[in-house]
Amino acid sequence: RFLSLSRHFLVVTGLTREQVVGSLVSDVIPPPSRDMVLNYYREAIRSGQPVRWEEESLYPAGRRYGEVAVTPLYDASGVARHLIGIVHDITDHIRAEEALRDRETQLQRWNFELEQAVRLKTGELIQSEGRLRALTMELNLAEQRERQRLAADLHDHLQQILVLGKLKLGQG
Repeated sequence: RFLSLSRHFLVVTGLTREQVVGSLVSDVIPPPSRDMVLNYYREAIRSGQPVRWEEESLYPAGRRYGEVAVTPLYDASGVARHLIGIVHDITDHIRAEEALRDRETQLQRWNFELEQAVRLKTGELIQSEGRLRALTMELNLAEQRERQRLAADLHDHLQQILVLGKLKLGQG
């Protein structure tokens, strides 16, 4: 049975002093944690040593995480009469770790999406570069053909002018 407890325990759990003091541990500790807690209590009594563990429990005030230490107290005849338990509430710490893990997961997802976008844009850039290279070659070929055509036109035109000039000089 609970003989006493701290005010913080009541705040954290959402229970009242009347609900806890005098009640059996099995009536106060929520069912998912109950068997584990009682087993740790039994281990402390059996070993005569403090026992420590972490637990997660769902109380009326919500889900709480705690680091628990229980030490048995024996009477003069060696019979365990009491257990002294200390619970350090680590809920904020656990939630901060969970938030950090969630943030890391989100960052990993963003990093993956960013890498995918970079790969996609790199592929598009490579395709664009290939098209640009093909267009550049096509433009160079067109320029060469045009130069050749102009050269041929100029050559033929100049040749005609020269021949005509020679004929006129010959006539003159």
